[in-house]
Amino acid sequence: MTFTNYSIYSFNRDTGDMVFIYNEDNQKSITINLYKNYPDYRSVNKNVHYVSLTTKNVVAIPDAHTRMASLRIPTYGLINDPDTGEIFRPATQMDFDLFDYKYNKYANGDLTDNGKIYSYLLEEYQTAYMN
Repeated sequence: MTFTNYSIYSFNRDTGDMVFIYNEDNQKSITINLYKNYPDYRSVNKNVHYVSLTTKNVVAIPDAHTRMASLRIPTYGLINDPDTGEIFRPATQMDFDLFDYKYNKYANGDLTDNGKIYSYLLEEYQTAYMN
């Protein structure tokens, strides 16, 4: 099965254990201790972080909810930039981590904890489910 997505299933604040599931399949999960191994890991903010459908870059749009005004409660989905016409979708945790893996490194060239998590989860998936 192809590696298409992962998401955070649970997080234990006492122990620092975070459970990720692959491809929305609860049978394919992995637990990582963030406190011990990745103390600067950050979760995506679904109200702020979006992916450009054109560039695939993750961007922060703090006022996204005001761009979708309606008579009902705000919904979270595709939004567009009225100036450029560019369309964005809410970022997933994998989008957020992949963006760090590709583009957001520390000044010394090292990966951020989000980039390290992406790399680790990809490697573990390939070892466990693609061999």
